[in-house]
Amino acid sequence: MIEYGQVGAPEIRNTRAWLESNYRFFLCTMTFPEYCEDVIARMIEFGKPLGEENFNYLRVTDTDCSMHYFWFNREADVQAFQTKFGTNMGADFNNAVADTSYAMMQAS
Repeated sequence: MIEYGQVGAPEIRNTRAWLESNYRFFLCTMTFPEYCEDVIARMIEFGKPLGEENFNYLRVTDTDCSMHYFWFNREADVQAFQTKFGTNMGADFNNAVADTSYAMMQAS
């Protein structure tokens, strides 16, 4: 699992490119300092038993917010994650799922 503070954009882009090439799906959400950290911790704990081949986490922290990316390889795990945590997130959470293989195909 990867956590970045304020680092350069190229390093974050390289990390995201690696994650996109190794995981099929991701979910993204944003938190503000000291807000919902307990929920994020539970989300990470949910993914740990899936193993690194099926789950990874990237947190990018700025001065006023953090972006959290949850990476999955199995659609069933994404669905279980959404079922468990969807009510803890904003209304757009269900629309944040992206199949990276599809997203990468569209970017070409």
